[in-house]
Amino acid sequence: MSTLLSTLQCGFRVGLGLVLFSHSTATLISPAFSANASSVVSSGHLPTFASLALNGLLLIISIWLFFGVRTRVVALTGSLLYVSYSLYHASAEIVPTDVSVPVLLVAILAAPLVAFGGGQYSMYKKGWQGVL
Repeated sequence: MSTLLSTLQCGFRVGLGLVLFSHSTATLISPAFSANASSVVSSGHLPTFASLALNGLLLIISIWLFFGVRTRVVALTGSLLYVSYSLYHASAEIVPTDVSVPVLLVAILAAPLVAFGGGQYSMYKKGWQGVL
């Protein structure tokens, strides 16, 4: 039973890492692959410095989740950053988009990680000890 629980925790950790990784790489790389760089600049679709910094941080958090470094703290930080970023962009857009499914997915994946940790397959298994 312990092996099954550790496998589930590892699955949640990798799943949350994949969601954060795909979101951050899509935001960081999408302007670079447009057909014409001047059209991206003139259309105003360049990400701001804050957006670049936040997505860079989400990219680092996803890599830490893949390896299982401080899973509880990293999962909590990553999920809070992702949810606040998504809700901010949904409220700032003229045409509102539905962000409930990705936000709900991140919350479902992060809740067991914050509560129980990354499991046996983490690189750092001490949980909250030494954090505060």
